[in-house]
Amino acid sequence: MNTELLNELETFVKLCADAHADPEAILQTLIKGGCEPTTKEVTDLLQKQPNPEDDQVHQWAEAHGYEPDAVETKIYQLATQMVSFLEEGKAKAKGLTVKDVPKDEAAKGVQVESEHTSDPAIKQKIMLDHEVESDKYYKGLKDMEKKLEAK
Repeated sequence: MNTELLNELETFVKLCADAHADPEAILQTLIKGGCEPTTKEVTDLLQKQPNPEDDQVHQWAEAHGYEPDAVETKIYQLATQMVSFLEEGKAKAKGLTVKDVPKDEAAKGVQVESEHTSDPAIKQKIMLDHEVESDKYYKGLKDMEKKLEAK
């Protein structure tokens, strides 16, 4: 980092300190590029520790220099995005449910979508959205894959 930039940062931190802010916290915020964890950091945490207890989230936050509330907020944002994903889409708009799809076709679709996720709700949602596109979506996909393999 060049000297001029460091001097500007020091001046900024001192001004904030004069305004009764914690200069160390401000400096850490500037160094980290913000006081909120990234989506990637939080998804990595949740992959390594599925369904963490509150104290585990707080420990992780503090170990990574974040306020626990900021990490919890990011987790809630991700949960909200997941709910939105599951509750929207072509199938929801058309009112199509798994009961409307022949069992063998639904099973085939869920199995195919396993290449993208292990989550049953996500596999089912994707399968239903594809069924709206065509009730022969998975047969057509299988036929297309056979043609590609033959080349």
